Amino acid sequence: MLNLSINQLLALWTELVEAKCGCNKFGGDTAEIYLYNLMPYDHAVDLDRHIEANRKRERAANQSLLAVLHKFEADCECRIEIFDVPLSEWETGGHQLSHWCRVKVIRIDPSAPKP
Repeated sequence: MLNLSINQLLALWTELVEAKCGCNKFGGDTAEIYLYNLMPYDHAVDLDRHIEANRKRERAANQSLLAVLHKFEADCECRIEIFDVPLSEWETGGHQLSHWCRVKVIRIDPSAPKP
C-alpha cells in the first residue's frame, strides 16, 4: 500500500538515489529517513504517539516506506538494509518504525555472477 504524495515519494526516492551513489548528506551510502515525513499532514491529529489516529498514520507510513524500498531494490540493482538488517529480514522480523531509521543502499554489480 502506498500512501505518499508525489513530493514525499520524490524526496524519499532522491534520498535513496543519493545513498546508492554514495553521496547522501547523512552518511554517504546511508540515508536517515524520518517517518513523520512520510505521513499525510493532518492538523487534527496531535503528534503524541499514543493517540490511535497517529498509530494508524505510522502504520501507513511504515507500509509506504517498505513498498518504496522494495521497488527501489528491485529496479535499481541494489540491496537495502534498515539499521544493518536486510530488508527481507526486517519484514519477516515484524519490525515497525515509530520515528526514524537508517537505510543503507548497497550497490550490486550487475555483471557479477549470481550466488
